[in-house]
Formats: sequence, C-alpha cells, structure tokens
Amino acid sequence: MILSARFSGDMIGKKTYCRAGREETQGPDVYPENSFAEISTFCKANHIRLSDYVEQREGKQIWEFLQGIWEAMKYSIDEGLSVTGILESGLNVERKAKYLYHQGHVGESPETRENRIVSAYAFAVNEQNAAAGTVVTAPTCGGENTVLSSCFR
Repeated sequence: MILSARFSGDMIGKKTYCRAGREETQGPDVYPENSFAEISTFCKANHIRLSDYVEQREGKQIWEFLQGIWEAMKYSIDEGLSVTGILESGLNVERKAKYLYHQGHVGESPETRENRIVSAYAFAVNEQNAAAGTVVTAPTCGGENTVLSSCFR
C-alpha cells in the first residue's frame, strides 16, 4: 500500500507499506535463481537437498531465524485456542477456534478429527490476526493460516 500526504495540493510525503503496517524494505538478493524450477535444477546438478541450498544462500544463521518464526507460529495458535468471546474488531464476530478444537464427536473418524483440529488451528491464527495479535504471515492472501495449521499438525 502506498500512502501519500498532501498539503495545499503538493505532495509532502510518501511511504510504501507491506502487511501489518511495516514499512516495505528491500533485502539483499541472495538467490540468483528466479524460480523454484531453477532452484530444483541447481540442487539436482549439485547433489544437494533444498535445505542445504537454503543454508548455502542464507548462511547458518537461517536456522535460528526460522526457529524464532516457528515459535511465533506456535504461540499464535496457542493464544488463538485459549481465547473465547467476541473479537475486538467491532464487527461482533464470535471466536470459534477453541470451540472447534474441543468439539469432538462420538464416533468421529481419525480423518475427521484431524481435519477438525487443523481447521481449529487455522481459525486460531485467523482470529489472532483479526484481533491484531502476534501472527507470522506471508503474502499469500490469507493462505498463511492454512499453511501454518498444516505445518503445526
């Protein structure tokens, strides 16, 4: 999103923001490949795993960074599953994650249970996001909640 400020018709300021109100930044270009297909070709040609490729490009510190992201993701799910009531958004929407998580049914198949739990995780993260809680996201139009819940399970 680009926000601009005008005074008497003249632009006096302009900022570009990404999701969650953070100013957009441009990091170093550490990946010379431009697609996953190119990365896959590189890995096959060099007989390395994708994780080895990431470490080569990012450095060993990537694992500590990713561990921090993983902890934030788990925290978001745990927080979302612990809260009930109306979301603070002002839209009068009731939280459902905790209810969904605890609503097992007699005779529920393992597949149905797993789907219910994964859905509860996704609801938990969505609700945390709606309540401006801690959420780890990616530019996927909301799909990060589904991805996160699938990884967590």
